[in-house]
Amino acid sequence: MRRPLFIIIFIGSISTCIAQQIDPVTKNITDEKYYPENKFIKKNRIKYIIDNNRFISPNKIDVWMYDTLGRAINNFYNRSIDSTTPPFIYKKTGDTLIRLKFHTGRSEPHSFEKFVYNQRGQIVSYLECVRYYPQENSFSASYDEFYYDENNAVRTKLHYHKSDYPGIVSEKNIPVKDLELYDVIYYSFKTLKSGNNLIIGKHALGKPEWRETDSTIFDKQNRIIRFNSYALRGTSGELVHDQLNSITEYSYTDSSVAIVDYYIYCEASISDTECLKHSIPDKDIEVVEFNRNKTRKAEYTFYRSGEKVLKSKYEYVYY
Repeated sequence: MRRPLFIIIFIGSISTCIAQQIDPVTKNITDEKYYPENKFIKKNRIKYIIDNNRFISPNKIDVWMYDTLGRAINNFYNRSIDSTTPPFIYKKTGDTLIRLKFHTGRSEPHSFEKFVYNQRGQIVSYLECVRYYPQENSFSASYDEFYYDENNAVRTKLHYHKSDYPGIVSEKNIPVKDLELYDVIYYSFKTLKSGNNLIIGKHALGKPEWRETDSTIFDKQNRIIRFNSYALRGTSGELVHDQLNSITEYSYTDSSVAIVDYYIYCEASISDTECLKHSIPDKDIEVVEFNRNKTRKAEYTFYRSGEKVLKSKYEYVYY
Protein backbone atom coordinates (compact mmCIF):
# COMPACT_ATOMS: atom_id res chain seq x y z
CA MET A 1 0.00 0.00 0.00
CA ARG A 2 2.84 2.36 0.72
CA ARG A 3 6.48 2.05 0.52
CA PRO A 4 9.65 2.43 2.57
CA LEU A 5 10.88 5.69 3.87
CA PHE A 6 13.11 7.83 1.77
CA ILE A 7 15.00 10.43 3.79
CA ILE A 8 16.23 13.39 1.79
CA ILE A 9 19.69 14.60 2.68
CA PHE A 10 18.71 17.53 4.89
CA ILE A 11 16.41 17.68 7.87
CA GLY A 12 14.13 20.36 6.43
CA SER A 13 12.83 17.99 3.77
CA ILE A 14 12.35 14.71 5.56
CA SER A 15 9.54 12.97 3.76
CA THR A 16 8.04 9.64 2.96
CA CYS A 17 8.20 8.23 -0.53
CA ILE A 18 4.57 8.89 -1.26
CA ALA A 19 2.47 10.95 -3.62
CA GLN A 20 2.26 13.78 -1.13
CA GLN A 21 5.61 15.55 -0.87
CA ILE A 22 4.10 19.04 -0.76
CA ASP A 23 5.10 22.16 1.14
CA PRO A 24 2.18 22.97 3.50
CA VAL A 25 2.91 26.70 3.29
CA THR A 26 3.48 27.26 -0.43
CA LYS A 27 1.30 24.24 -1.38
CA ASN A 28 3.80 23.34 -4.09
CA ILE A 29 5.26 19.95 -4.97
CA THR A 30 8.62 19.51 -3.20
CA ASP A 31 9.52 15.96 -4.23
CA GLU A 32 13.15 16.12 -5.43
CA LYS A 33 12.20 13.57 -8.10
CA TYR A 34 10.70 16.49 -10.05
CA TYR A 35 13.43 19.06 -9.24
CA PRO A 36 16.92 17.74 -10.08
CA GLU A 37 18.59 20.98 -8.96
CA ASN A 38 18.90 20.48 -5.19
CA LYS A 39 19.22 23.91 -3.59
CA PHE A 40 20.61 22.54 -0.34
CA ILE A 41 23.39 20.59 -2.07
CA LYS A 42 24.18 23.60 -4.25
CA LYS A 43 24.30 25.99 -1.28
CA ASN A 44 26.64 23.69 0.67
CA ARG A 45 28.80 22.98 -2.40
CA ILE A 46 28.58 19.21 -1.94
CA LYS A 47 30.39 17.17 -4.60
CA TYR A 48 30.14 13.61 -3.22
CA ILE A 49 27.82 11.94 -0.72
CA ILE A 50 29.31 8.66 0.46
CA ASP A 51 26.91 6.24 2.13
CA ASN A 52 28.77 3.52 4.07
CA ASN A 53 25.89 1.06 4.39
CA ARG A 54 26.30 -2.33 6.05
CA PHE A 55 23.37 -3.75 4.09
CA ILE A 56 24.89 -3.12 0.62
CA SER A 57 26.73 -6.26 -0.51
CA PRO A 58 29.56 -6.87 -1.03
CA ASN A 59 31.34 -3.50 -0.81
CA LYS A 60 28.91 -1.74 1.55
CA ILE A 61 29.12 1.62 -0.24
CA ASP A 62 26.92 3.89 -2.33
CA VAL A 63 28.34 7.16 -3.71
CA TRP A 64 26.46 10.00 -5.38
CA MET A 65 28.24 12.74 -7.30
CA TYR A 66 26.79 16.25 -7.89
CA ASP A 67 27.67 19.20 -10.10
CA THR A 68 27.90 22.80 -8.88
CA LEU A 69 24.16 23.30 -9.58
CA GLY A 70 23.30 20.58 -7.07
CA ARG A 71 22.32 18.03 -9.72
CA ALA A 72 23.21 14.35 -9.47
CA ILE A 73 25.62 13.49 -12.29
CA ASN A 74 26.81 10.03 -11.27
CA ASN A 75 26.04 7.13 -8.95
CA PHE A 76 28.75 4.64 -7.95
CA TYR A 77 26.62 1.95 -6.34
CA ASN A 78 28.50 -0.81 -4.52
CA ARG A 79 31.87 0.32 -5.87
CA SER A 80 34.45 3.03 -5.34
CA ILE A 81 34.60 6.24 -7.34
CA ASP A 82 36.04 5.79 -10.84
CA SER A 83 36.19 7.73 -14.10
CA THR A 84 34.78 5.07 -16.44
CA THR A 85 31.09 5.44 -15.65
CA PRO A 86 29.47 8.08 -17.92
CA PRO A 87 27.80 10.92 -16.04
CA PHE A 88 24.15 11.80 -16.24
CA ILE A 89 23.65 14.25 -19.10
CA TYR A 90 21.40 17.31 -18.78
CA LYS A 91 19.92 19.38 -21.62
CA LYS A 92 17.90 22.51 -20.87
CA THR A 93 15.79 24.44 -23.36
CA GLY A 94 13.40 27.11 -22.12
CA ASP A 95 10.98 25.56 -19.63
CA THR A 96 12.12 22.00 -20.39
CA LEU A 97 14.91 19.97 -18.79
CA ILE A 98 16.04 16.57 -20.10
CA ARG A 99 18.18 14.07 -18.21
CA LEU A 100 19.79 11.02 -19.80
CA LYS A 101 21.50 8.18 -17.93
CA PHE A 102 23.80 5.63 -19.53
CA HIS A 103 25.19 2.22 -18.65
CA THR A 104 28.96 1.81 -19.06
CA GLY A 105 29.93 0.81 -22.60
CA ARG A 106 26.52 1.47 -24.17
CA SER A 107 25.66 4.28 -26.57
CA GLU A 108 21.91 4.27 -25.99
CA PRO A 109 20.53 5.62 -22.70
CA HIS A 110 18.90 3.26 -20.24
CA SER A 111 16.91 6.16 -18.76
CA PHE A 112 15.30 9.29 -20.24
CA GLU A 113 13.55 11.93 -18.14
CA LYS A 114 11.76 15.07 -19.30
CA PHE A 115 10.80 17.82 -16.85
CA VAL A 116 8.49 20.67 -17.94
CA TYR A 117 7.95 23.71 -15.69
CA ASN A 118 5.63 26.72 -15.79
CA GLN A 119 6.72 30.36 -15.56
CA ARG A 120 6.73 30.17 -11.75
CA GLY A 121 9.12 27.22 -11.84
CA GLN A 122 6.49 24.68 -10.75
CA ILE A 123 6.55 21.20 -12.25
CA VAL A 124 3.83 20.78 -14.88
CA SER A 125 4.71 17.37 -16.31
CA TYR A 126 7.31 14.66 -15.86
CA LEU A 127 8.08 11.82 -18.28
CA GLU A 128 10.31 8.91 -17.23
CA CYS A 129 11.40 6.05 -19.49
CA VAL A 130 13.59 3.31 -18.01
CA ARG A 131 14.95 0.16 -19.63
CA TYR A 132 15.64 -2.20 -16.74
CA TYR A 133 16.89 -5.14 -18.79
CA PRO A 134 19.17 -4.38 -21.80
CA GLN A 135 18.17 -7.57 -23.60
CA GLU A 136 14.51 -6.59 -23.78
CA ASN A 137 13.01 -4.57 -26.64
CA SER A 138 10.69 -2.63 -24.35
CA PHE A 139 10.88 -0.28 -21.38
CA SER A 140 8.84 1.13 -18.52
CA ALA A 141 7.20 4.51 -19.22
CA SER A 142 5.56 6.80 -16.65
CA TYR A 143 4.06 10.25 -17.06
CA ASP A 144 2.91 12.63 -14.30
CA GLU A 145 0.82 15.74 -14.89
CA PHE A 146 0.07 18.48 -12.32
CA TYR A 147 -2.69 21.09 -12.16
CA TYR A 148 -2.67 24.24 -10.01
CA ASP A 149 -5.43 26.60 -8.86
CA GLU A 150 -5.56 30.40 -9.15
CA ASN A 151 -3.46 30.68 -5.98
CA ASN A 152 -0.71 28.50 -7.47
CA ALA A 153 -1.50 25.61 -5.11
CA VAL A 154 -1.30 22.10 -6.56
CA ARG A 155 -4.75 20.52 -6.69
CA THR A 156 -4.58 17.50 -8.99
CA LYS A 157 -2.02 14.93 -10.06
CA LEU A 158 -2.54 12.48 -12.93
CA HIS A 159 -0.26 9.46 -13.19
CA TYR A 160 0.04 7.38 -16.39
CA HIS A 161 2.05 4.19 -16.79
CA LYS A 162 2.94 1.35 -19.12
CA SER A 163 5.42 -1.31 -18.00
CA ASP A 164 6.23 -2.70 -21.46
CA TYR A 165 6.30 0.19 -23.91
CA PRO A 166 7.81 -1.18 -27.17
CA GLY A 167 11.20 -0.06 -28.47
CA ILE A 168 14.36 1.29 -26.88
CA VAL A 169 14.79 4.35 -24.68
CA SER A 170 15.50 7.52 -26.66
CA GLU A 171 14.82 11.25 -26.51
CA LYS A 172 11.58 10.97 -28.44
CA ASN A 173 8.36 12.08 -26.78
CA ILE A 174 5.75 9.46 -25.91
CA PRO A 175 2.06 10.27 -26.57
CA VAL A 176 0.07 10.17 -23.36
CA LYS A 177 -2.67 8.27 -25.20
CA ASP A 178 -0.25 5.33 -25.51
CA LEU A 179 -0.10 5.02 -21.71
CA GLU A 180 -2.71 3.89 -19.20
CA LEU A 181 -4.17 6.27 -16.64
CA TYR A 182 -2.97 4.66 -13.40
CA ASP A 183 -3.90 7.12 -10.67
CA VAL A 184 -5.69 10.43 -10.03
CA ILE A 185 -5.06 12.36 -6.80
CA TYR A 186 -7.01 15.39 -5.57
CA TYR A 187 -5.32 17.56 -2.93
CA SER A 188 -6.85 19.73 -0.23
CA PHE A 189 -5.31 21.78 2.59
CA LYS A 190 -6.42 22.55 6.15
CA THR A 191 -5.06 24.28 9.24
CA LEU A 192 -5.85 22.36 12.43
CA LYS A 193 -6.86 23.94 15.76
CA SER A 194 -3.37 23.15 17.05
CA GLY A 195 -1.91 25.36 14.35
CA ASN A 196 -0.46 22.35 12.50
CA ASN A 197 -1.09 21.98 8.78
CA LEU A 198 -2.88 19.04 7.16
CA ILE A 199 -2.60 17.96 3.54
CA ILE A 200 -5.11 15.41 2.22
CA GLY A 201 -4.57 13.48 -0.99
CA LYS A 202 -7.59 11.49 -2.22
CA HIS A 203 -6.96 8.80 -4.82
CA ALA A 204 -9.91 8.69 -7.20
CA LEU A 205 -9.26 5.80 -9.58
CA GLY A 206 -10.13 2.12 -9.22
CA LYS A 207 -12.71 0.33 -7.09
CA PRO A 208 -13.90 2.61 -4.24
CA GLU A 209 -12.93 0.17 -1.48
CA TRP A 210 -9.32 0.10 -2.72
CA ARG A 211 -8.88 3.86 -3.08
CA GLU A 212 -6.48 5.38 -0.59
CA THR A 213 -6.74 8.66 1.28
CA ASP A 214 -3.37 10.06 2.34
CA SER A 215 -3.15 12.48 5.27
CA THR A 216 0.06 14.31 6.18
CA ILE A 217 0.38 16.54 9.25
CA PHE A 218 3.13 19.18 9.52
CA ASP A 219 4.07 20.97 12.72
CA LYS A 220 4.52 24.74 13.05
CA GLN A 221 8.14 24.39 11.94
CA ASN A 222 6.97 22.87 8.65
CA ARG A 223 8.20 19.35 9.57
CA ILE A 224 6.26 16.17 8.89
CA ILE A 225 5.09 14.66 12.17
CA ARG A 226 2.58 12.06 10.94
CA PHE A 227 1.59 10.37 7.70
CA ASN A 228 -1.42 8.08 7.36
CA SER A 229 -2.70 6.27 4.28
CA TYR A 230 -6.14 4.66 4.71
CA ALA A 231 -8.26 2.38 2.52
CA LEU A 232 -11.28 0.20 3.23
CA ARG A 233 -9.26 -2.62 1.70
CA GLY A 234 -5.51 -2.74 1.14
CA THR A 235 -2.43 -4.92 1.09
CA SER A 236 0.43 -5.35 3.54
CA GLY A 237 3.05 -7.50 1.84
CA GLU A 238 1.07 -10.23 0.09
CA LEU A 239 -1.86 -10.12 2.53
CA VAL A 240 -5.16 -8.29 2.00
CA HIS A 241 -6.68 -6.51 5.01
CA ASP A 242 -9.84 -4.54 5.80
CA GLN A 243 -9.70 -0.93 7.02
CA LEU A 244 -5.95 -0.73 6.52
CA ASN A 245 -4.03 2.22 7.97
CA SER A 246 -0.41 2.64 6.94
CA ILE A 247 1.19 5.02 9.43
CA THR A 248 4.52 6.81 9.85
CA GLU A 249 5.26 9.02 12.84
CA TYR A 250 8.19 11.41 13.34
CA SER A 251 9.67 12.84 16.54
CA TYR A 252 12.50 15.37 16.52
CA THR A 253 15.39 16.57 18.63
CA ASP A 254 17.87 19.30 17.69
CA SER A 255 20.15 16.78 15.97
CA SER A 256 18.02 13.74 15.10
CA VAL A 257 14.65 12.37 14.07
CA ALA A 258 13.07 9.06 15.08
CA ILE A 259 10.79 7.49 12.48
CA VAL A 260 8.24 4.84 13.42
CA ASP A 261 6.57 2.91 10.61
CA TYR A 262 3.64 0.50 11.11
CA TYR A 263 0.27 -0.84 9.93
CA ILE A 264 -3.06 -1.17 11.73
CA TYR A 265 -5.97 -3.07 10.21
CA CYS A 266 -9.25 -4.63 11.21
CA GLU A 267 -9.07 -8.33 12.11
CA ALA A 268 -12.81 -8.68 12.71
CA SER A 269 -15.06 -6.16 10.94
CA ILE A 270 -18.83 -5.85 11.24
CA SER A 271 -19.18 -3.15 8.56
CA ASP A 272 -17.04 -0.93 6.35
CA THR A 273 -16.53 1.50 9.23
CA GLU A 274 -16.96 -0.64 12.36
CA CYS A 275 -14.43 -3.08 13.75
CA LEU A 276 -14.57 -5.54 16.65
CA LYS A 277 -10.82 -6.11 16.84
CA HIS A 278 -7.82 -4.22 15.46
CA SER A 279 -4.40 -5.68 14.84
CA ILE A 280 -1.48 -5.09 17.18
CA PRO A 281 1.07 -2.96 15.25
CA ASP A 282 4.50 -4.39 14.52
CA LYS A 283 6.63 -1.25 14.46
CA ASP A 284 9.78 -0.56 12.43
CA ILE A 285 11.96 2.13 13.99
CA GLU A 286 14.70 4.17 12.36
CA VAL A 287 16.76 7.02 13.83
CA VAL A 288 18.55 9.56 11.65
CA GLU A 289 21.27 11.76 13.15
CA PHE A 290 22.37 15.04 11.57
CA ASN A 291 25.48 17.17 11.43
CA ARG A 292 25.40 20.85 12.36
CA ASN A 293 24.81 21.86 8.74
CA LYS A 294 21.76 19.52 8.61
CA THR A 295 23.39 16.89 6.40
CA ARG A 296 22.84 13.31 7.46
CA LYS A 297 25.46 11.94 9.83
CA ALA A 298 24.23 8.39 10.45
CA GLU A 299 21.16 6.16 10.30
CA TYR A 300 20.27 3.47 12.82
CA THR A 301 17.75 0.67 12.66
CA PHE A 302 16.44 -1.62 15.37
CA TYR A 303 16.14 -5.40 15.42
CA ARG A 304 13.05 -7.04 16.90
CA SER A 305 15.05 -7.67 20.07
CA GLY A 306 15.41 -3.90 20.49
CA GLU A 307 19.11 -3.87 19.61
CA LYS A 308 20.18 -0.61 17.94
CA VAL A 309 22.29 -1.20 14.81
CA LEU A 310 24.26 1.31 12.73
CA LYS A 311 22.83 1.09 9.21
CA SER A 312 24.59 3.93 7.39
CA LYS A 313 27.36 6.41 8.08
CA TYR A 314 27.78 9.38 5.72
CA GLU A 315 30.82 11.24 4.47
CA TYR A 316 30.97 14.33 2.27
CA VAL A 317 33.41 15.80 -0.22
CA TYR A 318 32.96 19.47 -1.08
CA TYR A 319 33.88 21.69 -4.03
